[in-house]
Amino acid sequence: MSPLTPAAAADLQQFAATHGATYLTAPDPVSPQRWTNPDRNALLAWIRRYGLNVPQQISRQDIFNSLGNPAGLPLLFLLTMMWGYQSNGAGAWRTERATQTPSFLPKLTTWFTFAQSNNLLGAYQAMYHAQTRIDRIGLAFASKIWYFAGYDETRGWAVQPLILDSRVHAALQATQFHHIHGPLLDPAHHQFAVQQPRDVSLTNFAYYQWYLQLAVTIRNTYIPGYRIDLVEYWLFTRANDII
Repeated sequence: MSPLTPAAAADLQQFAATHGATYLTAPDPVSPQRWTNPDRNALLAWIRRYGLNVPQQISRQDIFNSLGNPAGLPLLFLLTMMWGYQSNGAGAWRTERATQTPSFLPKLTTWFTFAQSNNLLGAYQAMYHAQTRIDRIGLAFASKIWYFAGYDETRGWAVQPLILDSRVHAALQATQFHHIHGPLLDPAHHQFAVQQPRDVSLTNFAYYQWYLQLAVTIRNTYIPGYRIDLVEYWLFTRANDII
Protein backbone atom coordinates (compact mmCIF):
# COMPACT_ATOMS: atom_id res chain seq x y z
CA MET A 1 0.00 0.00 0.00
CA SER A 2 1.39 3.39 -1.00
CA PRO A 3 1.31 6.25 1.50
CA LEU A 4 1.44 9.01 -1.14
CA THR A 5 -0.38 9.73 -4.35
CA PRO A 6 1.80 9.09 -7.42
CA ALA A 7 2.15 12.84 -8.04
CA ALA A 8 3.18 13.48 -4.44
CA ALA A 9 5.67 10.59 -4.52
CA ALA A 10 7.31 11.96 -7.67
CA ASP A 11 7.43 15.42 -6.11
CA LEU A 12 9.10 14.09 -2.95
CA GLN A 13 11.72 12.19 -4.93
CA GLN A 14 12.55 15.28 -6.98
CA PHE A 15 12.68 17.35 -3.80
CA ALA A 16 15.10 14.87 -2.19
CA ALA A 17 17.34 14.90 -5.26
CA THR A 18 17.42 18.71 -5.18
CA HIS A 19 17.65 19.43 -1.46
CA GLY A 20 18.71 16.20 0.23
CA ALA A 21 22.40 17.06 0.34
CA THR A 22 22.04 20.67 1.51
CA TYR A 23 18.97 21.19 3.69
CA LEU A 24 20.78 20.62 6.98
CA THR A 25 23.45 23.23 6.32
CA ALA A 26 21.41 25.75 4.31
CA PRO A 27 21.35 28.93 6.43
CA ASP A 28 18.16 30.83 7.22
CA PRO A 29 18.50 34.56 7.90
CA VAL A 30 17.31 35.83 11.26
CA SER A 31 16.92 39.29 12.77
CA PRO A 32 19.33 39.31 15.74
CA GLN A 33 18.43 42.90 16.63
CA ARG A 34 15.00 41.68 17.72
CA TRP A 35 16.60 39.45 20.38
CA THR A 36 19.13 42.04 21.57
CA ASN A 37 16.74 45.00 21.61
CA PRO A 38 17.22 46.96 24.88
CA ASP A 39 13.42 47.03 25.21
CA ARG A 40 13.61 43.29 25.80
CA ASN A 41 15.44 43.79 29.08
CA ALA A 42 14.73 40.41 30.61
CA LEU A 43 15.67 38.50 27.47
CA LEU A 44 18.81 40.54 26.94
CA ALA A 45 19.86 39.89 30.55
CA TRP A 46 19.22 36.17 30.06
CA ILE A 47 21.32 36.11 26.88
CA ARG A 48 24.16 37.89 28.67
CA ARG A 49 23.92 35.64 31.72
CA TYR A 50 24.77 32.62 29.64
CA GLY A 51 27.21 34.42 27.36
CA LEU A 52 25.25 33.47 24.26
CA ASN A 53 26.17 34.59 20.77
CA VAL A 54 23.32 35.90 18.62
CA PRO A 55 24.06 35.00 14.98
CA GLN A 56 22.95 36.63 11.73
CA GLN A 57 21.83 33.32 10.23
CA ILE A 58 21.18 29.79 11.47
CA SER A 59 21.03 26.37 9.85
CA ARG A 60 19.62 23.16 11.24
CA GLN A 61 23.16 21.85 11.60
CA ASP A 62 24.13 24.88 13.68
CA ILE A 63 21.45 23.96 16.20
CA PHE A 64 22.44 20.29 16.25
CA ASN A 65 26.04 21.39 16.82
CA SER A 66 25.01 23.51 19.81
CA LEU A 67 24.64 20.32 21.84
CA GLY A 68 28.43 20.19 22.06
CA ASN A 69 28.75 23.85 23.04
CA PRO A 70 29.61 24.75 26.66
CA ALA A 71 26.54 27.02 26.70
CA GLY A 72 24.45 23.86 26.25
CA LEU A 73 20.69 23.98 26.57
CA PRO A 74 20.28 27.78 26.78
CA LEU A 75 22.05 28.10 23.43
CA LEU A 76 20.01 25.29 21.86
CA PHE A 77 16.81 26.95 23.06
CA LEU A 78 17.75 30.42 21.80
CA LEU A 79 18.89 29.17 18.40
CA THR A 80 15.76 27.05 18.03
CA MET A 81 13.51 30.01 18.77
CA MET A 82 15.44 32.32 16.45
CA TRP A 83 15.51 29.75 13.64
CA GLY A 84 11.83 28.99 14.00
CA TYR A 85 10.68 32.59 14.11
CA GLN A 86 13.36 34.09 11.84
CA SER A 87 12.20 37.68 11.21
CA ASN A 88 8.85 37.32 12.99
CA GLY A 89 8.71 39.95 15.72
CA ALA A 90 6.65 37.70 18.01
CA GLY A 91 9.63 35.40 18.45
CA ALA A 92 11.61 37.58 20.83
CA TRP A 93 8.52 38.31 22.92
CA ARG A 94 7.65 34.62 23.24
CA THR A 95 11.27 33.72 23.95
CA GLU A 96 11.47 36.33 26.69
CA ARG A 97 8.27 35.06 28.27
CA ALA A 98 9.52 31.48 28.10
CA THR A 99 12.87 32.25 29.73
CA GLN A 100 11.09 34.05 32.57
CA THR A 101 9.09 30.93 33.41
CA PRO A 102 9.89 29.92 37.01
CA SER A 103 12.52 27.13 37.02
CA PHE A 104 12.87 27.52 33.26
CA LEU A 105 16.20 25.72 32.89
CA PRO A 106 15.24 22.67 35.02
CA LYS A 107 12.01 22.39 33.03
CA LEU A 108 13.90 22.64 29.74
CA THR A 109 16.30 19.99 31.04
CA THR A 110 13.34 17.67 31.68
CA TRP A 111 12.15 18.14 28.09
CA PHE A 112 15.67 17.53 26.82
CA THR A 113 16.07 14.35 28.87
CA PHE A 114 12.81 12.91 27.56
CA ALA A 115 13.76 13.74 23.96
CA GLN A 116 17.23 12.26 24.27
CA SER A 117 15.79 8.97 25.50
CA ASN A 118 13.09 8.99 22.78
CA ASN A 119 10.38 9.15 25.45
CA LEU A 120 8.19 11.43 23.36
CA LEU A 121 5.05 10.73 25.37
CA GLY A 122 6.94 11.92 28.45
CA ALA A 123 8.10 15.01 26.57
CA TYR A 124 4.55 15.67 25.37
CA GLN A 125 3.11 15.31 28.86
CA ALA A 126 5.84 17.55 30.29
CA MET A 127 4.82 20.26 27.82
CA TYR A 128 1.37 20.43 29.47
CA HIS A 129 2.06 19.45 33.09
CA ALA A 130 1.91 22.40 35.49
CA GLN A 131 5.26 21.50 37.08
CA THR A 132 7.15 21.26 33.80
CA ARG A 133 5.25 23.55 31.42
CA ILE A 134 7.17 26.42 29.83
CA ASP A 135 5.20 29.58 29.19
CA ARG A 136 4.28 30.31 25.56
CA ILE A 137 5.74 27.07 24.16
CA GLY A 138 3.24 24.77 22.45
CA LEU A 139 3.77 21.80 20.18
CA ALA A 140 5.08 23.82 17.22
CA PHE A 141 8.18 24.87 19.16
CA ALA A 142 8.27 22.06 21.70
CA SER A 143 8.60 19.60 18.81
CA LYS A 144 11.46 21.71 17.42
CA ILE A 145 13.26 21.42 20.76
CA TRP A 146 12.65 17.65 20.90
CA TYR A 147 13.87 17.31 17.32
CA PHE A 148 17.16 19.12 17.87
CA ALA A 149 17.70 17.51 21.28
CA GLY A 150 16.87 13.92 20.38
CA TYR A 151 17.06 13.16 16.66
CA ASP A 152 19.55 10.33 16.17
CA GLU A 153 18.96 7.62 13.57
CA THR A 154 21.99 5.64 14.76
CA ARG A 155 20.12 4.53 17.89
CA GLY A 156 17.62 2.28 16.15
CA TRP A 157 14.44 3.88 17.44
CA ALA A 158 11.19 3.07 15.66
CA VAL A 159 10.44 6.78 15.23
CA GLN A 160 12.43 9.99 15.50
CA PRO A 161 11.29 13.26 17.09
CA LEU A 162 10.21 15.54 14.26
CA ILE A 163 8.82 19.05 13.97
CA LEU A 164 5.03 19.30 13.76
CA ASP A 165 4.01 22.92 13.38
CA SER A 166 1.07 24.58 11.68
CA ARG A 167 2.66 24.38 8.22
CA VAL A 168 3.46 20.67 8.41
CA HIS A 169 0.01 20.06 9.83
CA ALA A 170 -1.59 22.03 6.98
CA ALA A 171 0.29 20.02 4.36
CA LEU A 172 -0.84 16.74 5.93
CA GLN A 173 -4.48 17.78 5.97
CA ALA A 174 -4.80 19.76 2.73
CA THR A 175 -6.67 18.17 -0.16
CA GLN A 176 -5.47 20.35 -3.06
CA PHE A 177 -2.01 21.56 -4.07
CA HIS A 178 -1.23 23.64 -7.14
CA HIS A 179 1.46 21.40 -8.62
CA ILE A 180 0.36 18.03 -7.23
CA HIS A 181 -3.31 18.49 -8.21
CA GLY A 182 -4.71 16.68 -5.21
CA PRO A 183 -3.69 15.64 -1.68
CA LEU A 184 -0.30 14.34 -0.65
CA LEU A 185 -1.67 11.26 1.11
CA ASP A 186 -3.53 8.70 -0.95
CA PRO A 187 -6.93 8.23 0.76
CA ALA A 188 -7.83 5.20 -1.36
CA HIS A 189 -4.76 3.08 -0.85
CA HIS A 190 -2.91 4.33 2.20
CA GLN A 191 -3.38 2.47 5.46
CA PHE A 192 -2.46 5.58 7.47
CA ALA A 193 -5.51 7.38 6.10
CA VAL A 194 -7.59 4.83 7.98
CA GLN A 195 -5.47 4.85 11.11
CA GLN A 196 -5.20 8.62 11.41
CA PRO A 197 -6.88 9.73 14.65
CA ARG A 198 -10.16 11.56 14.38
CA ASP A 199 -8.69 14.33 16.48
CA VAL A 200 -5.99 15.83 14.25
CA SER A 201 -5.40 18.85 16.46
CA LEU A 202 -1.91 19.74 17.63
CA THR A 203 -2.96 18.99 21.20
CA ASN A 204 -3.46 15.27 20.53
CA PHE A 205 -0.40 13.10 21.12
CA ALA A 206 -1.90 10.27 19.05
CA TYR A 207 -1.83 12.59 16.03
CA TYR A 208 1.82 13.46 16.64
CA GLN A 209 2.67 9.77 17.02
CA TRP A 210 0.78 8.94 13.79
CA TYR A 211 2.75 11.62 11.95
CA LEU A 212 6.10 10.25 13.19
CA GLN A 213 5.21 6.74 12.03
CA LEU A 214 3.96 8.09 8.72
CA ALA A 215 7.23 9.96 8.12
CA VAL A 216 9.23 6.75 8.61
CA THR A 217 6.98 4.89 6.16
CA ILE A 218 7.24 7.64 3.55
CA ARG A 219 11.03 7.79 3.84
CA ASN A 220 11.42 4.01 3.65
CA THR A 221 9.02 3.70 0.72
CA TYR A 222 10.14 6.56 -1.52
CA ILE A 223 13.51 7.96 -0.48
CA PRO A 224 15.52 5.24 1.30
CA GLY A 225 19.01 6.41 2.07
CA TYR A 226 17.84 9.87 3.08
CA ARG A 227 17.14 11.06 6.62
CA ILE A 228 13.60 10.93 7.97
CA ASP A 229 13.59 14.65 8.73
CA LEU A 230 13.77 15.38 5.00
CA VAL A 231 10.12 14.27 4.88
CA GLU A 232 9.25 16.93 7.47
CA TYR A 233 11.12 19.59 5.48
CA TRP A 234 9.28 18.56 2.32
CA LEU A 235 5.92 18.84 4.09
CA PHE A 236 6.91 22.23 5.50
CA THR A 237 7.79 23.62 2.08
CA ARG A 238 4.70 22.16 0.41
CA ALA A 239 2.49 24.25 2.70
CA ASN A 240 3.31 27.11 0.29
CA ASP A 241 1.60 25.20 -2.50
CA ILE A 242 -1.80 24.63 -0.86
CA ILE A 243 -4.75 25.92 -2.87
